[in-house]
Amino acid sequence: MATATAASASVKTARKFDPPGPGSWEMDAVHFPRAVFGSFQVIFPKAFSEGFQDCCARYGMLLESMDVRFVHGFPYLQPRIVGVPQGGGKPPPKPIMFLALKLMLALHPQMRRRMAIAKTIFERRPWLGELRDWDERVRPATIAGHRAICAVEVESLDDDGLAKHLLRVEEHGTRMLTQDHSYNLTFMVPLGDYLAHAREWTGLPQTDLMQPLRGCSDVSAGDIAERRRLLTAIRADASARAVLEGGARPDETLRKLAAHPGEVGEAMRDYLVIVGNSLPHGLELESPTVGELPGPALAALRAALAGVPKSREAGVEAAARVRAKVPEAHRAQFDVLLGDAQLTYRLRDERHLYGVMPIFGIARRAVIEAGRRLVGRGLLPEGRLAFLMNAAEVGALLRGEGAVPPDLAERNDLYRTLRGGEVPARLGPDPGEPPPSSWMPNDGARRMMTALDVYMRDMQEPELPVDAARITGLAVSRGVYEGTARLCFGASDLENVRPGDVLVAPLTSPAINVVLPILGAIVTDKGGALSHAAIVSREYGIPGVVGTRNATKAIPDGARVRVDGDAGVVTVLA
Repeated sequence: MATATAASASVKTARKFDPPGPGSWEMDAVHFPRAVFGSFQVIFPKAFSEGFQDCCARYGMLLESMDVRFVHGFPYLQPRIVGVPQGGGKPPPKPIMFLALKLMLALHPQMRRRMAIAKTIFERRPWLGELRDWDERVRPATIAGHRAICAVEVESLDDDGLAKHLLRVEEHGTRMLTQDHSYNLTFMVPLGDYLAHAREWTGLPQTDLMQPLRGCSDVSAGDIAERRRLLTAIRADASARAVLEGGARPDETLRKLAAHPGEVGEAMRDYLVIVGNSLPHGLELESPTVGELPGPALAALRAALAGVPKSREAGVEAAARVRAKVPEAHRAQFDVLLGDAQLTYRLRDERHLYGVMPIFGIARRAVIEAGRRLVGRGLLPEGRLAFLMNAAEVGALLRGEGAVPPDLAERNDLYRTLRGGEVPARLGPDPGEPPPSSWMPNDGARRMMTALDVYMRDMQEPELPVDAARITGLAVSRGVYEGTARLCFGASDLENVRPGDVLVAPLTSPAINVVLPILGAIVTDKGGALSHAAIVSREYGIPGVVGTRNATKAIPDGARVRVDGDAGVVTVLA
């Protein structure tokens, strides 16, 4: 049987990026800062495509789905339009495109069905029922699924059992990511619709229009039901509070709280299923989880115990200010639009934190055990290489039925050396502009297309010039704060974050919410007004500046900085 003795050596790779199929393909460098391999390449294309397909059909979108192809470990995406062959070729001139679309809208059965659904979407407001279903059925079932897999002691499984468990985890991950993307439009449409109308009625900038949503997403401020239960239990148990506030190592403190008798232990174990299995930063399976590096999470729990509960008054007052600028004739509609946006707003982060994020820790535990066994048998030189293989490949090695993938050394080389900012953002021809919303055949379809256009624009980082003399970005959460900058490129960097520090990172993910109670401000290289960093800084009421593009290069770790969340400027003071 072949081994991977050469897998850790660097390999010269041509790295020629050819389009993976006809048409134009876009790479999302925001979410994929480096190449990804292993089970992710099995899970992501299927789940991303099927999740989009489900929500687009429910909402009457002309988008059929999103196709995913990997090139040198980077996922490239292509929208698939109802009734249009994959790739679609070069877009025709606008007059011809207009006539072709009109003809297809009149004759293509699926297009006609989609437009009939879109016509009544704002009368039916399906997002309200979907949110109830999430709360009452989907989220509890999701937690139960995580808990069942977490109960498996992977160290006690034989090789065949571990191989089967890896496949089970991969299948569970596919279900969770499909579920995640099936809820995309549940919050995008009402939020984009509110922003589009409120901007038209008031002329206010997006930063002002987002303020009424402060306090509507507890999860975006790190405040989930499992944490509230845990904090309540610790407050009522003096011995547990002594453990949390004692001087033991973070891992020892975590172990003691999880083993604590009664409500504290049960609450901590439930908390760890969701938060402990999440990655505190980034989306790489090699990164330690919150449970493996618990220092920041424990510091956040201490801060929450000592702090004052988050007030919703700022959001209520902001809503009143915006409403006052809305013409009287539109205020009743404004109330409905804002109400729906506020209700569904939490789902953006909540579906991630409960659904997808725990998968990383669940999979990581199983792959670490598999890597340990394969290293012991001389099949891999280092256990981390197992992260670059999918469940079937690792399972075959465990059973003695397969060989090390012949390109494993190349995968390792690409993962270690290539970054998202270094690869082409687009492969293939220019996709051209999408048809304007005015071309849609009914008011519902036009309104939904406008809402999604507003949402997607606000997700992107602003096209601002990079100023070498200062650090500027998009002001997303008001206030001015001075503190110590802590650069965060990976999970281990969060161990250095202390109460009052300014988090400076390329981007943030939902699991970083566990450290929010101790942060003074957030600054990121990437992201727009609806990026994760923008939402959490607003929700927690700390200054935020996103989309700077150069903050992590221009700010030294440990420097004292001033974050101006009103002007979108970050100044290095010392």
